[in-house]
Amino acid sequence: MEKRKNFCLNLLLRSTTLILILSVIYLSNAEERRIDVLNPHSYPVVGGKWTVHFHTTDSGELRITDHSYPDVEFEELYAKTGDGLVSVPAIIKGKNIIADWSYREGLVVFKVKSAGKHLLEFSFGNTAFAENQAGSISVQRGTKIARGSQITDTISEVNPAKAFVLFRANTNDATPDDWQFTPNITDTTVTFTRYDGGNKFSRIRWQVVESSSISVQRGEEVLSKRVAAVNVTINEVDLSEAFVIVYGRCADENRGDNHAGFFAAKLTNSTNLLLRRGNENKCRATVSWQVVEWDGARVQQGESVIPDLHDNVTASINYVDLTKSFLVFGTASIGSDAGMDSNLIQGKFLSPTEIMFTHEPGTTYGSSERIIDWYVVEIPEASVQSGNVALNSDTVVSINEVNPSRSFHVSSGWNTGGGQTYSNSLYTIELADSTTLSFDKQTTSQTQNITWFVVEIPEVSEVIDVSVSNIPIDFGSLNPNTTDNQPVSGGWPVNVTVHSTTNVMWNLSVKASGDFLGPGVIPISNLEFGNTSANVEEQMSTEYKGPELFDDWYNQSPPSSDTVRSIYLDLTIPPGTEAGDYSTQIFINVTQV
Repeated sequence: MEKRKNFCLNLLLRSTTLILILSVIYLSNAEERRIDVLNPHSYPVVGGKWTVHFHTTDSGELRITDHSYPDVEFEELYAKTGDGLVSVPAIIKGKNIIADWSYREGLVVFKVKSAGKHLLEFSFGNTAFAENQAGSISVQRGTKIARGSQITDTISEVNPAKAFVLFRANTNDATPDDWQFTPNITDTTVTFTRYDGGNKFSRIRWQVVESSSISVQRGEEVLSKRVAAVNVTINEVDLSEAFVIVYGRCADENRGDNHAGFFAAKLTNSTNLLLRRGNENKCRATVSWQVVEWDGARVQQGESVIPDLHDNVTASINYVDLTKSFLVFGTASIGSDAGMDSNLIQGKFLSPTEIMFTHEPGTTYGSSERIIDWYVVEIPEASVQSGNVALNSDTVVSINEVNPSRSFHVSSGWNTGGGQTYSNSLYTIELADSTTLSFDKQTTSQTQNITWFVVEIPEVSEVIDVSVSNIPIDFGSLNPNTTDNQPVSGGWPVNVTVHSTTNVMWNLSVKASGDFLGPGVIPISNLEFGNTSANVEEQMSTEYKGPELFDDWYNQSPPSSDTVRSIYLDLTIPPGTEAGDYSTQIFINVTQV
């Protein structure tokens, strides 16, 4: 939904000397009463609060119609005053909340009782709307230490079709049948399976991410020895919103065969998933896949290859916001080299338009080709932190504060040194608290160079908060056949302040309702505007103009502090203009990009 903030300025010409008075009616138009919603789209959490902020002019009956009742429930109506928030009495009539309103600013609070989209209608002279996409995102996490071929932990009840699993495991063994696991989930359990049923203890740190915004398909495929790939038919997904999480395990006790349990996963079209590995002659293998379709996400996918005798590959992507994006991928080890230094891959962003995949820099082998199927996932409502850490022992990393119940993490890394002792490369990672990532390395031998992403889906609203100052404007006494008249007092210029509470990118534009009307007509094109006092050259019209004319009115980032944009006006009075009162209206519009 487009976010915008409108202002209307009444212009009046009167008396035989044609005195022009420019006055502002805050958030007004031709109607006497008006309401403007400041955050028309929000992302609250189920069980949390949905707060809608608004500005009004004049006084009268305020009616708020809850079109989503009983999925959201009215709690309180407040006015913003110089003394803070003041509760305003309201009458509840079915879906309607009715109040006697005489304030400039206010907010209304609802409790969100179910996931999905909800709609409020505000009536106060005009009609305005607010909607939300309430997410029931919930992240559970845990640590399970156990032995055996299956390790199971209990979780709070989830809908498996709305949840995906992430994990890492530490095991004091380097053979694939001991340290390689695949996950599965029921409504109350998460289970990790390996081929060896022996006495090796493993520490598994897991995350279960559930959200009403996602749909998950999952399955497991068993590939016989000498089988390199399998195609899986899935229910149709939107490729621009879907990504794949893949885990594999090899049924082998030979540490030189670990790479036969590494898998890449590619959505070749909207209904087919290609799962593939290398070194298929080494072992039978099981691959676990989760196809995650995230409503509103922007996903780019691709295939990259690190060729023999190379240690990295880069790929160009469409521009993404790195504060809202993370990287997911799987690897098929086509080359025969079995070392950790060539098989363990780190994926990271080099810039908003480029990604890179690397195994240990400087290690090049004649048979080390790696196929990487990758997904760049950008979630508009997300807040993503990322970083790199060189891990040679247990380590903690400080992050900006997040809500752990709404945050998950992914990571990847390359290992220093060769060899096939894969236990030296194992680590687990957990969000220990709201500001700490904890890395637990299985051994202190060798170093793992890790790129990590912490993804938070916060409870936020999209807000444009704007005010206008330096009004009214008095042009003084004007006579016919005078040009480029500037105000003699008042606001020169009109200042539009975009407040730091604005959290979206924005454009500024202006327009007029029409010509000056009175005993005669003064064409609106005789009113010129600009963004500086030396640049008042653009003719006013009845169509919004501005972003295409002035760089500082176009594609502006959310301000870290209050930001002012100026509007300079001058007026030319045509020859023979008949004396009298003339009026028109000027609209100022701040709109989300």
